[in-house]
Amino acid sequence: MADKNKLAKALMDIPGPWDAKNMAEQEAIALYGKDTQHNGPADAYRHLLWSGMMANKYGNAPAQFGGWLHESKIPFIGAPMQSEQEQAMDTTNNEYGRYIGSDAKNLDEIRKRAKILVDMGVAKTLNNKTNDYY
Repeated sequence: MADKNKLAKALMDIPGPWDAKNMAEQEAIALYGKDTQHNGPADAYRHLLWSGMMANKYGNAPAQFGGWLHESKIPFIGAPMQSEQEQAMDTTNNEYGRYIGSDAKNLDEIRKRAKILVDMGVAKTLNNKTNDYY
């Protein structure tokens, strides 16, 4: 049986969806700059971090549903209308984020993993020559 104290501490380490969204946006801009927050490294990091936090806190299925809902083209619910390439980029980064967050021990581990994926060019962007969406 899992140690309830460890589980409670781990769940408190990661904020809920809205706070996690704000945290991911702020950290992404701080690391990669405001000029890369649309389709660049900051955008990729934000998706990786948020999806990782949600998978870690709530599990893969709820994180996947949250990501799908955000990327959906349902007016007033998801992200603003975006191109197929942007949607594919975001969906891929959400998938990677769920993967890196699913077994992370804490928030810092998710951050480190997300940064590695961006810095090594594994995370997908549309304006970075390090991956195949460019």
